[in-house]
Amino acid sequence: MNVNWIKFNLAALLTAGAATSLLAVNDDAPMTPSLGGAPGMMNLGNLIPDESMMQGVSLVDGDSLKQAAIDNTVQKATDLYKHLKWQKYENQPEKEIFATAFDCYSTCLDAMKLSAKGSQQWEQCKSMLRDINKDLEAGAFFYSGVGDQNMLTQFAQAFVDTHMMDAFKGEEFPRNSAYPAIVYIAASGAYNAKDYNKAIDYFDRYLSTGDEKSREQIYLFLGQACINTGKYEQAVKSMGEGLALYPDNYNMMLIAIQGCIDGGHSELLQPFLDKALFQKPFDEQLLNIQGKLYEDQQAYQKALDVYRKLEEQRPDNLGVARHIALCYYNLGVDFYNKAIYEEDEKTAKKNSRQSDTYFDAAAMKLEEVVANDPTSLKYLKALAVSYGCIGNKEKFETVNNRIRALGDSPVAEKSMPGLITANAGDVPNFTGSGKGAADMIKRNAPLYSDFAKSYVEKHLNEWAKRGEFEKNDDYTKRVNELTLRQEYERLSRKAQDEYLTAYGKKLRLTDFTLEPYDADNETYLIKSTYGPIILNVPAENSEAETFKSSWKGVHFKNPKYYIENNEVKISGITFVTPHGKEYSYNKTDGIEYYIPPVDLAGISITPSKSGSTGIAAAPSTSGKLSDVDENIPYNNKPANSTFAVIIANESYTNVPRVEAALNDGETFSKYCNLTLGIPKENIRVYKDATLGKMLRAIADIRNVVKSVDGNADVVFYYAGHGMPDEGTKDAFLLPVDGDATVSESCISLARLYNDLADMGARSVMVFLDACFSGGNRSGGMLTAARGVAIKPKETAPKGNMFTLTAASGNETAMPYKEKNHGLFTYYVLKKLQETKGNVTLKDLSEYVIDNVRRQSTIVNQKPQTPQVSTSGKMAEEWTKRKMHN
Repeated sequence: MNVNWIKFNLAALLTAGAATSLLAVNDDAPMTPSLGGAPGMMNLGNLIPDESMMQGVSLVDGDSLKQAAIDNTVQKATDLYKHLKWQKYENQPEKEIFATAFDCYSTCLDAMKLSAKGSQQWEQCKSMLRDINKDLEAGAFFYSGVGDQNMLTQFAQAFVDTHMMDAFKGEEFPRNSAYPAIVYIAASGAYNAKDYNKAIDYFDRYLSTGDEKSREQIYLFLGQACINTGKYEQAVKSMGEGLALYPDNYNMMLIAIQGCIDGGHSELLQPFLDKALFQKPFDEQLLNIQGKLYEDQQAYQKALDVYRKLEEQRPDNLGVARHIALCYYNLGVDFYNKAIYEEDEKTAKKNSRQSDTYFDAAAMKLEEVVANDPTSLKYLKALAVSYGCIGNKEKFETVNNRIRALGDSPVAEKSMPGLITANAGDVPNFTGSGKGAADMIKRNAPLYSDFAKSYVEKHLNEWAKRGEFEKNDDYTKRVNELTLRQEYERLSRKAQDEYLTAYGKKLRLTDFTLEPYDADNETYLIKSTYGPIILNVPAENSEAETFKSSWKGVHFKNPKYYIENNEVKISGITFVTPHGKEYSYNKTDGIEYYIPPVDLAGISITPSKSGSTGIAAAPSTSGKLSDVDENIPYNNKPANSTFAVIIANESYTNVPRVEAALNDGETFSKYCNLTLGIPKENIRVYKDATLGKMLRAIADIRNVVKSVDGNADVVFYYAGHGMPDEGTKDAFLLPVDGDATVSESCISLARLYNDLADMGARSVMVFLDACFSGGNRSGGMLTAARGVAIKPKETAPKGNMFTLTAASGNETAMPYKEKNHGLFTYYVLKKLQETKGNVTLKDLSEYVIDNVRRQSTIVNQKPQTPQVSTSGKMAEEWTKRKMHN
């Protein structure tokens, strides 16, 4: 990858059309004004100082000298500015005009640095800079035309630097089509001069223009400049953004990987490695990094699989052999210690057998390593431990003799083995951000409060349903206000256990730091990523000293956790020294279960009519997360005048459920808030909405828009069943209590569009993950009586409206089961994730249509083609209108 040179001739950066445009701009450069005559000049004559002025001369103070310097510099800038105007008026040679313009620019900068911000002289220089900026641009064109690259760069940078000055923050200068190319020239000049910090500012400026011509290349240079200046986080962040736009750019992946490693952000490494290895699955460097990363994560089996691939390519490589040996060894250690701590005898024996298998393999590979590196104490000791753990005393003693011969202490026969790495001091291969496992939980897990609320609501609703064979008396005994409250509290406690099982319990030895001993209280403070631990260790008989000296060999068992302020904390743990001494920590005070806010009044405890549906509910998959449910981009620019209505209907009374509809709605609401910047209070989410609730939802958003006099944009999202009227072929949305054979129990699409249009909002964006053919996500029909899908009538949007619907004609809106979303919704979310919401409705629609059409054939073996419709102003604006303005 050549990132050290950029050719920066302006002509090379522009297409033929752009070059023509550049010449046109040059023709529009400031020319001689057609005025009647030359301006009058005052004849100052010969000024002779009066003798009285020379009397009483005294030394001036520092402030006076500073003011004099300011006055002189401002006067010089003013004189140059006037001279520039005169040169242009007199049609002087362009080279002289531009030389004066640049001198004026430089002098104005000097004067502003000396002057107080906001002072009259500071403002005067600012005004001059604003006025001559067009001359700096014209100078860049001039020197491009004559082929003077140095001067071209100088003028391009001066032109762009003016725009980026703090003094002009928030002010927009006039731009033409060549502006991105001029910024590119400024950036390339700084980059080639190795002024990478300045280049980074220019690269950011270029990207902000939205120009696409050199965008991919600029991302590469930006990443490399960040690496060169040690701005590793920015390198990783910018490469992530670049790869969202150019997902196949291998060089961006490499820069991101380098930024993660050099910047100590190994926790961000895996996604970039995955992308790079997908393109080059046998690349030795990538495989080596992947293996080491797995080792740091203590995923030794995965690391072993990677190193075996490397061994096939490099069978005689000692480094690869070392890593393979240590993977086997660490797997043996893991199962050996599990066998010791396991209370179930059968499981303990199974772990012991597995440990022997791995230690056997480790010994074989370690023999190979020490044969090539006979003085390596690390590998000799690992070999001794391996033989000791499998009970081969003869070889254990033989290896210990070799260790003694090298002047080191032999391995104790009954010592508890510890994990080791290939590095001196057993440090990790890569360094992370220092936040450890707790940070991993924050990145990969939903907030516990959100998880608990969703978990309790879901299971409480399921619990409150009457069973098919449950008698009414039995149901009312089981489900009533008292038992509802009890079940609510039970599920709240269980939610914590489920959350910890799914997202906690990832504690590692590297997450602990032993602090100095507190002799007065006879305790050690052990810092961890799960909160501080105060461990009682007696000082008597040097017990505290022994504990500290054996800290590297200490293991832990029986960790227990709880949740506090959405964070996982340790409530109990036992530390075990290499000699088998145990020290326990237990926290009992202040631990309370989080009770999530759930509207119990919304939980129906009315017995359902027996046999009303005859449809067995399929198991819900709402808890399963996909790639779009995690790593949701955050936009700190609020969209305070945008409101969202989200209806997610999954569990129906009379027809089959809509698989993953609740997850669709929940995740879409998170993107509205986090990615599109819509405040939470502006988002209305309705889960499993009845007809009454859907009508209230429409009435509510109408009242909201009217309350702000129509100064609002509305996003309307629906996931659930749609249906056609068999007689009229009109399309309807189906509430959860609706009847697919009775259109009066549904909401017509035409009525929805009319109601949304009548609100008078600036714009309405509608997303419907539903079809209106009578089919359902499971592939069947909504009603058993209907054997074929119906092609509904087209329903035109109203007002200033954009609509994107999941399917066309008699097609069915299908699920993407692997992702636990509707196929349509998944690709809407995916595009918002990739672009961080910075996407036009046109680009979003094209992406969704292309991917859904292709993937539906692959995944569901059925055609599905999303459809766009627009009306009013949105018929023109949708091509440029972005989801987040």
